[in-house]
Amino acid sequence: PFDVAQGGEVLLPYGIETNAQFVAMHGFVPERNSAEYVPLFDDVAQLVERFGAFDGRNAVPGWASLRLGVLEHLDACGAPLAVRAGASLSTSAHLLACTMLLAADDSELRLFDEVFVSSVGHFTLQATPEIQPSRLRA
Repeated sequence: PFDVAQGGEVLLPYGIETNAQFVAMHGFVPERNSAEYVPLFDDVAQLVERFGAFDGRNAVPGWASLRLGVLEHLDACGAPLAVRAGASLSTSAHLLACTMLLAADDSELRLFDEVFVSSVGHFTLQATPEIQPSRLRA
């Protein structure tokens, strides 16, 4: 349905993919790839378990199940829990917000929301402006 002049350039958008996805899908790795990331956790269940084990919160009845329930119902549930090498901290905002949610009191869980971030290609969890600034520094 697109008119291309003979000898004209045709561009194919590859989307936002990691280097592993590029190799598997297209057979090459781009020289620069802003979508490359290093996963730190396999999924939200692993993040919750390790966070709770680290600070002892797994011993608190209902702590893990309440937070896991919140995280598993997000559109961003499958978003990578990762850092992006050489990128600004904002590209790891989803992972940071997930850990903030885990550190939050039960009454603060409603102070998180998810938004679509086009620069990373998926929904990410974010703390809303109502969360106390002192909690962000903790």
